[in-house]
Amino acid sequence: LEPIVLELGCGLGAASRFMAKQNPEAIFLGFTITPWQVEFGNQLTKEENLAHQVTLSESDFVQLPLGNDSADAAFAMESACYAKGADKFDLIREIYRVLKPGARFAISDGFRRHSKPLPAWLEKIYRKNMDCWALTDLADINLFTEALKKVGFRKVEVEDISWRIAPSFAHIPFVTLHFCWDIWKRKEEAKLDQERKNNALAPALGLIMGLNRKHFGYYLVQGEK
Repeated sequence: LEPIVLELGCGLGAASRFMAKQNPEAIFLGFTITPWQVEFGNQLTKEENLAHQVTLSESDFVQLPLGNDSADAAFAMESACYAKGADKFDLIREIYRVLKPGARFAISDGFRRHSKPLPAWLEKIYRKNMDCWALTDLADINLFTEALKKVGFRKVEVEDISWRIAPSFAHIPFVTLHFCWDIWKRKEEAKLDQERKNNALAPALGLIMGLNRKHFGYYLVQGEK
């Protein structure tokens, strides 16, 4: 049987399409709550002749339309943060439910290093960034790891990969300045709605948070059912 891989919070499914090309024997199922992402993502999949291998569907990733023990692997790239709670327990429990015994998961995302109060100035930046991305809270890496073990995951591995993504973060000031300059040049032709303003502001705020290594980090978390 062809192995089934789940992408949770798939957006337009770019990661699934990339991996499908590297793993032609696997089936990739992506899930997002945003209808236009499903429509556009599946169109991109057809254009890349991968429709037989990659399918995006509209679904909340804490209530997947899949049976128990039905998937061979699952991953979430910068999407687990959209689950509720400091431990993201509902998401973890759902991943455990749909994975087959022995199947693995991988999650990469930004995390809080602890649940202690942040300095007042950093708390304001953190809260504004959460608003920009329509998030409630980043997960606490310690509570997240405890929740994984609580539901039954084994061989849980936690790797701080903050420095590995630092080159990408280094581009943020230049991209933001270029974006603002382009908007200024076009003036009336490029009025921004609040969503686009938030999308421009959030990366800059994320850079400030990322530099505060005492409080925030970027982690790769893996485990096995």
